Amino acid sequence: MNEKINITKMDGTNINADIICFLENTNTNKRYLYYTLNEIVGAGAGSTVKIYVSKIKQENPLLDTPITEEDWDTLKKYMGDSLKGVSNAEVKYLPLAQLGNPINISERAIAMPTSYDYINKQRGLYAQSVANDEGSESAEGAAANMTPVTEQVSESTVEPATSEPVPMQPAIEPLPAEPTPVVSESASIPTTPEPATPPAPVVEPTIAPATLEPSAPIEEVTPPSPVTPEPTPAATLNQVLDQKPVEPVAPLVETPVPEATHAADLKPIDLKDIESKYNEMISQINQLKEQELEAAKRYNATLELNSMHTEQHTNYVQNDIAANTATNQASTVEPTVAQATLETSTSTTPQPAMIEPSPVTPVVPEPVAVTPQNLETNWFDMPANN
Repeated sequence: MNEKINITKMDGTNINADIICFLENTNTNKRYLYYTLNEIVGAGAGSTVKIYVSKIKQENPLLDTPITEEDWDTLKKYMGDSLKGVSNAEVKYLPLAQLGNPINISERAIAMPTSYDYINKQRGLYAQSVANDEGSESAEGAAANMTPVTEQVSESTVEPATSEPVPMQPAIEPLPAEPTPVVSESASIPTTPEPATPPAPVVEPTIAPATLEPSAPIEEVTPPSPVTPEPTPAATLNQVLDQKPVEPVAPLVETPVPEATHAADLKPIDLKDIESKYNEMISQINQLKEQELEAAKRYNATLELNSMHTEQHTNYVQNDIAANTATNQASTVEPTVAQATLETSTSTTPQPAMIEPSPVTPVVPEPVAVTPQNLETNWFDMPANN
């Protein structure tokens, strides 16, 4: 998610900003827009990127107020929670469709170290939260819109069907089943196929309109009489036994079913192995923390060396100025009476006095020490623009 949008600033100018997230404080119902212009200061691990937080106009005098110091501390806390991956119940992420044409009421800026990768972390969290909210809302809307549709038929539009009475058809009783004869292999007895029972004819009722005369009576259809097949002679049991001897039946042999071997595949859980992996993960985390502290110490040492170098340079400049002044004073010779009389007679304009330059002492800001407590918030505020 890397969207750009035009924002109208307080002076009426428009800027094309790179959106990070759009959220609402559930305690105050105020909406804020996090964006960046990709302004990177410095290079390498010590570079920073400028992050803007804009208070968006909501057409409500109670909500359209500038960002106070208390609000700014809360907004920076939201940024720290996003870096740590901690969810905050006060934050409600809103889709950009609800933003419309944003108008800036008040904004603050902050310089965030690029090594923290805050922009990508915040964008990923924002996109996932908005997608989850839209999915739940669409499911609820689909369930609410599922209403049964029934067709309503007016009684006045349906006309009753009128037809002549249809005479009942005589019921046809089923024929008794014939016994199946036992036929030997040597004897070939012709078989006669059983006649198929004709289906009863279906007579559809005729619908006559009210203005027409009644139709002629329906004639009764007489079904054809069924043909009874002649019985065929059946062979006796002795003849069948004489033709083919009875073969002995082989005894049933039960096939052993192999036992399930699923239980043999299961392995016991090794708690010691899990504990060792957990301890290894904890040691890696502690090692990363030590590396961060070591980098912070090196950063502090660099600041101290810079301060010492500046102080040494200042002392060198002061000593050089003092040495040059002493040399000039030593080389100056007092003039004789003749020279003084000559200079007095020839020159009547007074000579200006020599002004010695005053040494300039540079002002070096004190470095801010990095500790594990402020490691996640080791950034500094930009000048307020209210």
